[in-house]
Amino acid sequence: MAPHRLQVAVAGLGRMGARHALNILNKTPRAELVAAFSPDQNELKWGKENLEPYGVTLYDDYKKMLEHKGLEAVVIGTATSVHAEETLQAIEKDLHVLCEKPLSTSVQICQNVVDAAAKKPHLKVMCGFSRRFDDSYQDVARKIEEGAIGRPTIVRSQTCDRQHPDPGKYPNPCNHQRPEY
Repeated sequence: MAPHRLQVAVAGLGRMGARHALNILNKTPRAELVAAFSPDQNELKWGKENLEPYGVTLYDDYKKMLEHKGLEAVVIGTATSVHAEETLQAIEKDLHVLCEKPLSTSVQICQNVVDAAAKKPHLKVMCGFSRRFDDSYQDVARKIEEGAIGRPTIVRSQTCDRQHPDPGKYPNPCNHQRPEY
């Protein structure tokens, strides 16, 4: 018997949402992208070209997407201003959630999401601070904890989205010229 594939939807098809959608579609064998939402017609056009041919149902209404039959999880990559609201709505529908950062710019709103998730311990609810899992970041954290590099006063981190599905819309930030000091 084949292993169960988690039925996932992506909210938002901009820079990060499109990346999540393609990763689920092409690189996550234990998950199936079944639905995607965007209020933006250009993003939905991208979805029609890149997702719909693979059986992904597109929605222009987030709440309707949450009603998608068999849906088990949502990846939220919409505008920051609605991350928390959409996360709460997904939790209310008993769905697992991976929400892009930041969850909110308000500590109280973040706490409301944490409280809602705590009431449903069977759900996995996570904010996508994915860099914490990168080897280089873990190495630095370990060195700080061990006192190997002293006490940092400033940390600068730069990452680049080299493989975005639409480089014309989102140019590679690594291609800019560094200022001279």
